[in-house]
Amino acid sequence: MRKDCTAVFVRWARVRISVTPAASGSHSLGTCMSLCSDGAYPSKPGVHMACAGFNYKYGSSAVTSDCQFFEHGQMRNFDWYAEANDQYAFFRKYCVPTLNACKSTHQFDFYTDRYVDDSLVDRKLRVENLEECLGLCLDEKKFTCRSATFNRTSSWCMLSTRSRQTHPKMVKVNNNPNYRIDYYENNCQNSSVQVSHNCQEAGIFVVAESKFPYTGAMYGLYDFFTCRIEPKDELKFQMFFPFPSAGKNCSESIILEGDEYILDVVVSLDGVKPLYFVTDQARTKVCRICGNALTLSVYFAQDLIYQARCPRRTIKLDSYPSATVGTALHMRPAKTTTEMPLSTEMPVTHMLSIVPDMTASVVRAETTTMSTPPIANSTKSEPIAFDILHNGQSVKAVVIGNKITLHFTASTNAMPAHLVLVACQIEPINSPYAWERDPLQIIRSGCQADGVGLVCPPEKTSSGVKVVMEAFRYTTTSEVLFSCMIRNCNYGLCPQPVCPSVEGCDPAQKASTWSSDVETKNVPIEPTDFGKGRFSFTDGDHVVSRKLIVVNSVHELQYFLKTGNVPSGVQSAGFFQG
Repeated sequence: MRKDCTAVFVRWARVRISVTPAASGSHSLGTCMSLCSDGAYPSKPGVHMACAGFNYKYGSSAVTSDCQFFEHGQMRNFDWYAEANDQYAFFRKYCVPTLNACKSTHQFDFYTDRYVDDSLVDRKLRVENLEECLGLCLDEKKFTCRSATFNRTSSWCMLSTRSRQTHPKMVKVNNNPNYRIDYYENNCQNSSVQVSHNCQEAGIFVVAESKFPYTGAMYGLYDFFTCRIEPKDELKFQMFFPFPSAGKNCSESIILEGDEYILDVVVSLDGVKPLYFVTDQARTKVCRICGNALTLSVYFAQDLIYQARCPRRTIKLDSYPSATVGTALHMRPAKTTTEMPLSTEMPVTHMLSIVPDMTASVVRAETTTMSTPPIANSTKSEPIAFDILHNGQSVKAVVIGNKITLHFTASTNAMPAHLVLVACQIEPINSPYAWERDPLQIIRSGCQADGVGLVCPPEKTSSGVKVVMEAFRYTTTSEVLFSCMIRNCNYGLCPQPVCPSVEGCDPAQKASTWSSDVETKNVPIEPTDFGKGRFSFTDGDHVVSRKLIVVNSVHELQYFLKTGNVPSGVQSAGFFQG
């Protein structure tokens, strides 16, 4: 990167460049930005890489996310290789002559063959290249530049105080084949929400203030189900994110890097949906809102990310100034030498981590080992007990293809009739490949999702809910994690789904659909003691997880039961015997 310019990133939402990357790896979005800005080779410390941009795949955790870096030589006519992909975004790096680039995940959003109507252009001039046009928008003093339109053919640069957010109908589609023109929206000016954070002894307290009444969600980037709030028409909202040593609800979104905890928080601008997953129903709602299929991409992947950094050890509460949502602020507070007291006693709450902690570097006070405790196959102390059964018995391992039952039992504080299984997913544990780590849904909106093999609709039992399915395993690992969300409606009966019938399942299930008014909602969180990281929860959603070993044959199962060792490596599918 030249010293007379600044690295500015332009995001192509829902786009992947289908070129073989120069390097790749599983990193958070902030880490990918830093590596590309610094020209650092991700897997070779000290080796320079002429990074010109990267594909970023939004995963369910930092481990399942994927960065694919490209060098300058690969970016010739790169737009020829752009393909639509809902799971990705492409970030193009430009060397822009400016000192006013905001500390954001990206400074501009790109929309090809779009332009602002001439009647809304505030300044028009010829420039040498796109970089100069973007720099002029960032440096404009006489008015707030919210968008820039660049004509590739004539080199005209048009700056405007308007954008697709303020005047969506005035951002036109180019139908003239004689020239190419593109629209760039200034992400540094279009956010209406300001965010700040406080470093607490047991976590990070995040506060957001909006210029306009805000409705949506604030959540941990990789903990959508277990770590979120849903403000409605609020001008100010706040949330406490406990450190992994103090609570597990937000543990996937907080990493320990050196002497700092780094938290990635998302403020949703497209409804209450995870940033890394958009459903077909969400697409339908977007179409209904915008009324124009051409502007569909405008509403995709527009959630904004705020990155907060806090010292690993502190003796007082540190307050940090406001920052625009979407910023990745590299704030490094003064470090102290006083060790932070950490709670070694985990409170049982209504919302549990979807993914168990597998990071070896997690700090735990007054312990002699850094490993994560094994996941029990039944936890009766939880509000919802989750067992995996085979032939009526709780099991830790089965053969692929065996019929298993996911059984959810209510505690004494919940009526079995008031439980609904909302969603379930499975994912591999310790898979070496990023392509295999994406979770697969087995239950969606209360009914089977057809993500894998045979899954029967959920059924009511005298003690709760159960799901019958065939055991499924991945190619490179025998260990499978089941994560499910249960809704407890102790205030009254939940709307009960009636699912389509499935061949091979109980024929009593009648074909129908679940009313769209049954949506996944958050559990209101009220922090009661920041020092201890304890919370009180109302009735609502509960996320529970269990691990299962799925082997290829009876012989492998007998080996596991005798030795306790899990078969590893790539396994060919065995035949089910007995």
